[in-house]
This record gives sequence, structure tokens and C-alpha cells, in this order.
Amino acid sequence: MQCVGLSISKEQIAYGKEICKGLPISFILEDYQKYTPQEPFDHIVSIEMFEAVGHKNYRTFMKKVSHWLRDDGKFLLQTITTTNNSPLADPWLDKYIFPNGMLPNKKLVEKSARGLLDIHQWHSLGPDYDQTLMAWWHNFDASHHLLDQEKYTETFYRMWKYYLHICAGGFRSGYLDVWQILLTKPNLKPSLYNIS
Repeated sequence: MQCVGLSISKEQIAYGKEICKGLPISFILEDYQKYTPQEPFDHIVSIEMFEAVGHKNYRTFMKKVSHWLRDDGKFLLQTITTTNNSPLADPWLDKYIFPNGMLPNKKLVEKSARGLLDIHQWHSLGPDYDQTLMAWWHNFDASHHLLDQEKYTETFYRMWKYYLHICAGGFRSGYLDVWQILLTKPNLKPSLYNIS
């Protein structure tokens, strides 16, 4: 088995190479829109990258995945979603945390996949994500004093606290969710739905 990691982040590629040293994994620094695999993939996994695609490119993203996937292949999409009908980003998050990031809603995910990939399972991780964010906050709060205080100033501390708490509140209220969505090429037999 061989894996390919694709990213436009030099830091992610370097980190991936470091922690996966000796494993059959290659990392490629390239935009998904320009990437062409040498052969189709058995499985494709996208973990919280869809939020960076932008609603105008959701369909392009699904076309690429469908093209890269073997006919009996499976695609697992993990993405944060919102109940908001508008794909617009939150102004504060857009300015300080995720520039140009955009949260899809379920309808946009379904629309982007229609005719290209069938959706078989939606699994919500939202309630757990609230707890995860609060655990991140407690760990960050307890360890902030160990960071370089000139680089990670009091302003950084307050922004990170605000960010983690508003996100936890979004998941707690149900305004935000994290979905793991299993998709396949159309007409895949039901016995093949589970990832193995």
C-alpha cells in the first residue's frame, strides 16, 4: 500500500515527511487543481481542506476527486459545516484566523457532488468537537507561559482564547458541525460502502 499526501503548504509537507519517515508515503507540494496522479486511487481522504476550497470551487474539487478515484473507490470527506444558508466567511475569522476560508452547508456539499459522487453516509462529530476545542483551550491556557512571549504576545493569547471559545460555542449550539461523509462513484454496490 502506498499513500500520497497533497498540500500547498510547505510547512505541512515538511511536517508530514518528518513524522512519516520510513513509511510508504510521498508528499507533493501542489494545488489539487493542477495535480494529476499516475493512476487512480483506491481511497481518497480530505480532512478539513474543503473549507479552504471556496464555494465557487466545490464542484471543481468534486470533479477532481471523481476523476482520481477508481470506479470501486471510496472518498471520505471531513469538513466543518454551518447551518447558515450563505457561504460567506465570518469577518473576524476571515481577518485573523482563516483568510478566505468558507464553511459549506449540507446543501452545498450535496450539490457539488451531484452526478459525480453518491453520498452514502453522513457522520456527525460536532458534539465531540466542542469538547475537543475546550481541551485545546485548557492545554493552551496551561502552557502559554512556556511560549516565546515576544512572539506569542498577550494579544495572541486573547485572540486564541476567543477563537477556541467562539468555535466551541458554535458546535455546542448546533450552528457548526463536523461531518465525515462517505462518497463513492455512482452505482457502487451497497456491500462496498464501508471503508476497509
